[in-house]
Amino acid sequence: MTSPEHKSGTDRCAEVAVGLEEDIIINVQGDEPFIEVQALKDLINIFYEDSTVQIATLASLLEDEKLILDRNTVKLVKTLSNKALYFSRSAIPSSFPSTHHKHIGVYAFKREILLQLAELPISKLEQAESLEQLRWLENDFTINTVMTNMESLSIDTEEDLKSAELLIKSRTTELKSR
Repeated sequence: MTSPEHKSGTDRCAEVAVGLEEDIIINVQGDEPFIEVQALKDLINIFYEDSTVQIATLASLLEDEKLILDRNTVKLVKTLSNKALYFSRSAIPSSFPSTHHKHIGVYAFKREILLQLAELPISKLEQAESLEQLRWLENDFTINTVMTNMESLSIDTEEDLKSAELLIKSRTTELKSR
C-alpha cells in the first residue's frame, strides 16, 4: 500500500498522512497487535491536554529482570515531566534496583511533525540502537511518554509468536464459550 523504499513505519505513515487532514496520526507498529483501545485513547488525550506535544508514545513499568536484560525489549528513561530522554535495547539505567520502563511500539504525532520526521536522515544513535526514535531526539524533537498499566505482548521473537498464538487461542475459546 505504500512505497517499498521506506526505511521505517514512520516513513510509511508519513506517506499516508500527506493525503489526510487529521491533526493527530497514530502509528501502531506491527509487533504490537494486542494494543488496548484505552491505551490509544490515553495517548490521543495528551495532545488535547497539552498543545505543545509533538510526539507521544506509550510506556509501562518494567519489573521482570529477564525483560530488562532482553535486547528485544526496548527500554526508555524519561524526565520527571514524562518526556523521553533516551531509548535503548540495553538495560537503562544499568544498575539494579532501579525503576525501568518498557517502551510500547505505538506513536502518535502531530501531522506536521510526522511529515518533518520523514525528511530527517538516519542518525548515528539510530544506527547504533536500531531505534528510529533516537533520530527524532537527536534532532531536538520532544517525545512525551504516556504511562500505561496495559500488559503489552509485543512480537519480536519466535517465542513471542508462540505466546501470541496461545493468547489468540485462549481469547477465541473464551469468546466461543460466551
